[in-house]
Amino acid sequence: MKNLIVLLMLFFLLMGCVPSEKSIQEAISQTQTAMPTSTATPEPTINSCTDLGWSDITTYLKQFDSSYEPVAGTSINGHIDKLENIKSKINDVKIDVCSENARQTIIEGLANKIQGMLIAITGGTQSDAVTAMSAGIRILNNGVSEVKSLGIILDYP
Repeated sequence: MKNLIVLLMLFFLLMGCVPSEKSIQEAISQTQTAMPTSTATPEPTINSCTDLGWSDITTYLKQFDSSYEPVAGTSINGHIDKLENIKSKINDVKIDVCSENARQTIIEGLANKIQGMLIAITGGTQSDAVTAMSAGIRILNNGVSEVKSLGIILDYP
């Protein structure tokens, strides 16, 4: 009998610890309030820079590369003029403003390549000529990389 009384007391004690329906609903509500809400993820910005004019510039860059070595029978001045003319054509192509910096970088690279050629032709040191040409190639490649970073596809190495 004593066991039964102890068991009943234990039962009533445990029943007193059971939360009410109201307490349960209140706890659920607090938990849901504390949970993080979904936050709108910003959409990546779409680059509005178009490839306007860049196919023409690519054509001129290829012409520049293929014309870089002097052709037999062509005067040095005539050859330099041809390279400068191609550089001018690149400068005259209509492009989006957002890609103008890349074009100017490319033009600077071409100018350095021409300068390296002039140094070599006019009897400057080979070291100076190579330095100018190498700088031209590096700057040109930086400009091409910048164009590509704008999402513009160039068919140019």
